[in-house]
Amino acid sequence: MARRCTRSLAVIAAALLFQAAAARAGDTAAEARDAVRARDYTRAAELWSALAERGDRDARYQLGSLYRTGRGVPRDPGRAFQLWLAAAEAGDVRAQVGVAGLYASGWGVAADRGQALRWYGAAAAQGHEGARVRVVDLERAAATSPPPTSPPPRRKAAAERPARLVRSAPKPVPAADPLGWTERADATAYPGFSTLAIAAWRGETELVRALLAHGAELEARDGEGHTPLTRAAWRGHVEIVVLLLEAGADREARDGEGRTALYLAAAEDRAACLRALLERGADANTCNAAGESALGAAIARGHADVVTGLLAQGANPAARDARGQPVLCDAVAMGRNDLVTALLGVGVGADALCGDGLTPLARAATAGDAAITRALSAAGAVVDAPTEAGNTPLMLSAAAGRAEVVAILLDVGADPNARGHRRSTPLMFAAAGGHRAVVELLLARGGRASPRNESGQTAAALAIQAHHDDVAALFE
Repeated sequence: MARRCTRSLAVIAAALLFQAAAARAGDTAAEARDAVRARDYTRAAELWSALAERGDRDARYQLGSLYRTGRGVPRDPGRAFQLWLAAAEAGDVRAQVGVAGLYASGWGVAADRGQALRWYGAAAAQGHEGARVRVVDLERAAATSPPPTSPPPRRKAAAERPARLVRSAPKPVPAADPLGWTERADATAYPGFSTLAIAAWRGETELVRALLAHGAELEARDGEGHTPLTRAAWRGHVEIVVLLLEAGADREARDGEGRTALYLAAAEDRAACLRALLERGADANTCNAAGESALGAAIARGHADVVTGLLAQGANPAARDARGQPVLCDAVAMGRNDLVTALLGVGVGADALCGDGLTPLARAATAGDAAITRALSAAGAVVDAPTEAGNTPLMLSAAAGRAEVVAILLDVGADPNARGHRRSTPLMFAAAGGHRAVVELLLARGGRASPRNESGQTAAALAIQAHHDDVAALFE
């Protein structure tokens, strides 16, 4: 019996350690995402590196993305490939698309169309629409481009070549490169890009104009599935976006992650590009492959002008973010009253349930955000709506010692004697936390001291138990 108890305790201890480690990893990942939002990529790289070493597949994908772009770490295509490959083998669909793109373009790894097809196929099997499109494209290209039947002609040795003339006729510029791009930029820095895509990415407006005049392919895709239009929108080159749209570019074309030009403009705070796309009929409700809407991307990154522009053009204010929760929840969690007000102003429901089981009002009350609490209350949020645990916003704000929010909620009709988890009242939450100002406010506004929780304790008893003698004295 003693041996079985020892084994049981060991199992429980291991489970608790695992849960604690998972919680720490979650906190670290959240801190890394916050660092990215603040554009502190060096800190994000440090945090994701620690998680990646422990085998976290999301961290490996995120860190690989930093190495690919050179944000916070030296640009290293080979390292990006290694990290993405590890995440792809663990089943991360974004990494599978990324690895496929690197194999397709030969960036960071030797080009291999077979491996590109393999990984695009793996992502497509998980429902990734952009990967499915790339599988079709690569298979079509393979069918129309058979391998050569004879080796290329041998280049003459130096001794066989005629002496170079001191002066020679100017070398003609190919029609595909009318402004002599290869004389001014190293195209090998953009593997898999068409010349038009390079020009669009770099903001070379006149080169784009000339290439279009010479019939450049508008929908040519690079190794990551981008078209020239998505590249231009991502970088915020509005003149080029307009040129490409007027030339007939597909405004709803998606890159390898299912992102349209409008989604990228929204995510990167390119308000001028966003307006140009919306004016020319782009879908304001577009989503990426993970289901995150353009509005959700803009809200998650705090891009107020983009949010306003999307809502003005009919974007669905009840759209969901990448985690499947209403975008109002993100605005509240970020403490952005301007975004909350914008969403409420177009009629979004104030009582949507967020991913953590809280309503937006409960989130604001817990955080002590008075402005957002007022805005949600004015929009008709149910003031005593309970959380999944049964606690009202008033209870949560009382437990956190948010006296200003407690006063606001009482002003709009919150019940000071409502019962929540373990039949606790707001007064009990405040007393147990030692929040003297909140206790005084609740007592003054009708909170009763006599009720007992399911353990038979009053608010005064809870204060005494927690050694908050000054609070307990208020009940004498």
